Amino acid sequence: RYQTTVPQQALFLMNSPLVVEQARRAVSRPEFQRLSTNQDKISYLYGLIYQRPPTELEIKLAAEFISATPIQDAMPVALNNAAAAGQKAKGRPASSAANTTRPLDGWGKLAHALFESNEFTFVN
Repeated sequence: RYQTTVPQQALFLMNSPLVVEQARRAVSRPEFQRLSTNQDKISYLYGLIYQRPPTELEIKLAAEFISATPIQDAMPVALNNAAAAGQKAKGRPASSAANTTRPLDGWGKLAHALFESNEFTFVN
C-alpha cells in the first residue's frame, strides 16, 4: 500500500487525547528525563517511536524546533482547576482533566509531531 494521509487521519492524530497523552508519557519516562543533551533526547525519541536512530538532518531540525519552542508552557491555574472541576462533575477523575487540557511542553510537542508522521502510522 502506498503511504497516504487523508485529512481525517491527520486530524485524529493531532487532536486525539490518547496521542497527546502518549507523547506526554514518552517524555516523562525516567530514562528520557536522565538524558542531559538535546541530541541524546532526540535520539531517544526517534529510537522509541521509530525504532531507528535519527539522521543528521532530523537531529538538526528537531534541535531547531526545540530551541524555537518554549520548553515549559504554563497553563493558568484557574483554567486547570476549572477543567478538573468539570471532569469531577461528570464523574471522571480530576487528574485526567489536567492531563488532557494541559498544553505539551516543547519535548512533548516534538514527540507528538513524531507520532503524527506517516513513518509512525504505516509499516513498510
